[in-house]
Amino acid sequence: MEESLAESIKKISEAATAGKEASKAMLATMGRKKTHEEKTIGLPDAVAISVSIILSTMHEFITQ
Repeated sequence: MEESLAESIKKISEAATAGKEASKAMLATMGRKKTHEEKTIGLPDAVAISVSIILSTMHEFITQ
């Protein structure tokens, strides 16, 4: 069964949001946050935030 573009983007957007939430439990070991060590736990990854925003905006645009 083929999905529509809107359905596919919605699923990808939901996965990106779940990934963003999962990144809160991760210790930053790369990038600018790596020097903050344990202080990064509880904060989502910046790239994960960006990707989830982009994909959710794409879904909103496609479904309007």
